[in-house]
Amino acid sequence: MGELFTDYVSNNTLEGENYLIVQQLSRYLIKTFKAAQGGVEPVGNAKYLMNFAQKKAIPSNLTSPLDFRNPANQLAFFANRAGYLISQVCERMDKLVANGASFATAFRSVQWPAFRAARAHCFYTILFCFITNVDIIKKEDPKIGSVLKSLCDLFACYNIEKDLGEFLEASIISPNQGATIHEVVELLLKEVRPNAVPLVDAFNFTDRDLNSALGAYDGNVYERMFQWASKEKLNRTDVVACYDDYIKPILTKKWNSSKL
Repeated sequence: MGELFTDYVSNNTLEGENYLIVQQLSRYLIKTFKAAQGGVEPVGNAKYLMNFAQKKAIPSNLTSPLDFRNPANQLAFFANRAGYLISQVCERMDKLVANGASFATAFRSVQWPAFRAARAHCFYTILFCFITNVDIIKKEDPKIGSVLKSLCDLFACYNIEKDLGEFLEASIISPNQGATIHEVVELLLKEVRPNAVPLVDAFNFTDRDLNSALGAYDGNVYERMFQWASKEKLNRTDVVACYDDYIKPILTKKWNSSKL
């Protein structure tokens, strides 16, 4: 795991400290939203901001639990969450600037809600890419596409459940619908479970890379844990070396304080 960690951890900080990247994204989203209010159409994965600049939510249709698995609904949920949070940040900044604060001062004052907005935009982007690529794979291989569709649904619904407060705050889903999402996640966990091992194996990490009793390819978890534990230095004898000198005297109350 050490080599995998050093290979991938730099991806989070390649362009600088991680929080600085989030700040740059939140600045971009604020400027894009303000430009959209002036009639400039956002580009790329920020296009949804035009709706919020015009104070329009992206429509979704929830009439049954299955609607949570509709990709169009999922994208609408995440876009509406991100758009709402970004619009709230911009409203707060507008009030601060109207009261005489500079853009920089106003931006510093809203850094926590701006962080939440940037995070929401990232999740929308991840889901958008996930859904787009699942659609491509389904055309090439329907069986694999079906498995990945379940995984994509789980990603979307789990993150709605995890950040349920934000979706409720933005009035994207109702409290009753919020209760339903727990049931949907449970069903999806059961659906994904039979394919969990092949999905993980698809990353093609070798046993050497993982160096893990739990993650080995043959699945002999308990046998390997016992073998590895038996090789530990402390487990080579029935009683650890320090027992007679330090622990036994304390337990039998025959100890010399100078030793301790």
